[in-house]
Amino acid sequence: MPTINKIAPHIHKEITSDSSFDTDNYEDESHNWQELLESSGIQDKIEGYAQMQREGSDINLSTFAQMKVYPFFQQFENWLFPFDTAHESLKELFATMSGPSTGSGTDIKEPNIEEPNSTNGLEKLLSLTHFLCDSDKYSFCFNLQMIPSDYRKSMVEQIKMGDEQIKDIEKPSSEVISNLYLQDLYRFYTLSRSREFFTNPFLLDMNVHETSFFRFLNPEGKFIQQLADFFFAKEQYSNALTAYLKCKEQGASNDHLYRKLGYCLQKNEQYAQAIAYYEKAELLENADVWTFRKLAYCHRMLKEYDKALSYYEQIDTLKPNDLNVIFNIGVCYAELGDYKKALNAFYKIEFLQSDMSKSIYYHLYMAHCLWATDDKKAALEHYALFPHDQLAEQLENACITLSDRDKVYVVDYLRYS
Repeated sequence: MPTINKIAPHIHKEITSDSSFDTDNYEDESHNWQELLESSGIQDKIEGYAQMQREGSDINLSTFAQMKVYPFFQQFENWLFPFDTAHESLKELFATMSGPSTGSGTDIKEPNIEEPNSTNGLEKLLSLTHFLCDSDKYSFCFNLQMIPSDYRKSMVEQIKMGDEQIKDIEKPSSEVISNLYLQDLYRFYTLSRSREFFTNPFLLDMNVHETSFFRFLNPEGKFIQQLADFFFAKEQYSNALTAYLKCKEQGASNDHLYRKLGYCLQKNEQYAQAIAYYEKAELLENADVWTFRKLAYCHRMLKEYDKALSYYEQIDTLKPNDLNVIFNIGVCYAELGDYKKALNAFYKIEFLQSDMSKSIYYHLYMAHCLWATDDKKAALEHYALFPHDQLAEQLENACITLSDRDKVYVVDYLRYS
């Protein structure tokens, strides 16, 4: 929504432009807003949102969290009560709408589609919908009661007009039903006033593969790879690590597995162990830029700058003129005390990209190297482009030797100049 608000004036300007509709280039002039939508990334966000819904993500929590203040939810058992349009609290709502209420429980009975007028269209829609859990259906209905009756009737009439579409809705699968029940549980344990009296299972480690129940369902271990990939995709790297290790114990051995093990270890800041797996992956598939990047990063985190430098130089050979790689080459040279070679790398960045105003760490390392090579005037110009409130701390951990007097001089010079 913030992105839409940001580009809305531009879209409005394009739509209301004074371009003549009868010109040959009207299509190009009048519909640039479509390209604007595509370039803004909104389409990708909408597709990502739809993908989350398809995967069963709880995308409705923020919407319905504000609708749990009704008296119905003051009784904790109602948080898990199956949705039923015949429930006492909903009788008044459906009594004011067309047709008698037939009620529908968790069995999700087939509506009588042969007699569309005998059943309220809203009841059928709520009974068959796959994207609202029972708790949210109650919230929706209570919220609907706040709407004037004329508007409610108008909405139901529109639903009836779409009765053919309602007929086409398939019965939810067992996976959908179980997922909606989990959403009911999640709302109870996160939003209910009674939640403090219960242990929240959603705060426990989801190490499903370590449970005896999973071993019972998966005696041959054929699902462990899928579970590990799921953890990895959801950035749950600790769980993914233990799951991938189980895959390895079962005999799996390939460069993809070793890369994922290495990455999980890296995200858990176990850099030495990550390097060991990255090196195994490198042996199975040579000249892989992604693996070289990770090896270089892990060595840099361990302050093994000479080893990191060797990998960055290999990447530069395979993928020349990558600004991030060139910058890290300069950083490694600076940390190793070879400031002239570091400056050569930084000057190359300036040649490839003239606007470096936002690259604050580039200016910091550039200033360090210039100071070390006794070009203090130019160094101060680069120090001035680094945030002043963070500079004193960075000078304490600089890759060059600075006396206390130098540190004070740099900070005071930039403060008062």
